[in-house]
Amino acid sequence: MNKFKIVTRNHNKYLCVKSQKGQQLNMNEVEVITNRKVVGLLHTQVQHKGSGFKLDYNITGYITLSEYLRSTLNKPLFAMLLGNIFTIFQNMQTSHFSFKNLLLNQNQIFVDPASKNIFFVFLPIQYFDNCTSVKDFYLSIAGKTVFASDDNTDYVKEYIRILNSGINFSVFELEQYIAKLSGKQTSDKQKQNCKKCDAINTHTSQFCNSCGTNLKQEKSVVREDTTYDPLNPNKTKKDEIKEEVAPEPPVQEKNEKVKAVTENFSGVTTVLGDANGTTVLGAYEEEEPTYPYLIREKSQENISVNKPVFRIGKEKQYTDLFVSDNSAVSRSHADIITKDGRFYIVDKNSTNKTYLDERAIPPEKEVEIFSGMKIRLANEDFIFYV
Repeated sequence: MNKFKIVTRNHNKYLCVKSQKGQQLNMNEVEVITNRKVVGLLHTQVQHKGSGFKLDYNITGYITLSEYLRSTLNKPLFAMLLGNIFTIFQNMQTSHFSFKNLLLNQNQIFVDPASKNIFFVFLPIQYFDNCTSVKDFYLSIAGKTVFASDDNTDYVKEYIRILNSGINFSVFELEQYIAKLSGKQTSDKQKQNCKKCDAINTHTSQFCNSCGTNLKQEKSVVREDTTYDPLNPNKTKKDEIKEEVAPEPPVQEKNEKVKAVTENFSGVTTVLGDANGTTVLGAYEEEEPTYPYLIREKSQENISVNKPVFRIGKEKQYTDLFVSDNSAVSRSHADIITKDGRFYIVDKNSTNKTYLDERAIPPEKEVEIFSGMKIRLANEDFIFYV
């Protein structure tokens, strides 16, 4: 484990982290942190010493999160704290930063006592692991906070219930809880109801959080109709125009359309049957599908999860990801399942188990996974991204 030390230099206080033998920096992450592109992560200074390095984080004027939680928080302050943390975690996911590189010890997380803003220390070190799940960190906040004695702390019980709702907690439900706790009621423009199960989702959601239904199959837009009307030449009106996604054509019909299109050797597509012999660039060109992917920690290899049932193991004939160089991984170790726009992992009765954010999952049971989670197959680590 890396050594951490707080030192004072030139009237400034720093958290210093020394590298261990063989550790290497992720220079892309160093650049992002140095340029402060992820709000909520402390700026770092890198000092190279021989084959090693040292990371310095300026914590002048800050108090630790542990100290802040003991200062007595009421409901608004607790809501502000959670909202701050949630936003930082979202910023990290947008930048593809792994939570395993984040120091989640409350004595290594810092708060500006004036603004109440929170700041995390992110270590841009390859293969670093903080050995703490995001769920455990969120739970530790409730366990260490000193709440105002005159507060009705039912809101804390609800917070703990959300986190303990399963092996994984619902990020969507936590987001809604924080908004409600902050008094920011979701407006009608910011939410949408699933037409299948009537569950409420944010307006940016592609799929229903409850049943997985595609919410973008149908949408309405309002625009001004400026078409000239001879009976009412001065009239303009606003019409609601419904735009529907065309249903997928039957296989036979689709094949017939494909047959009507040929590609010549220059890459130009010609539509047959056009009297003028017009060439259409990219006719009937379908958008290339996007898939979730895994980053293998050992090699930083990017692996596309491009099948509805994607099997990982060391039996080459029956797996989609063949792990040939790790004897601890079982022949058919685990499946990643894509279903209705959501993602699940299933341990296939492996010898050395499957872990999700450091917690062993039960065999032959679908456990939902989300972007940024760490998957460990025996002792082989992957990060799952959507």
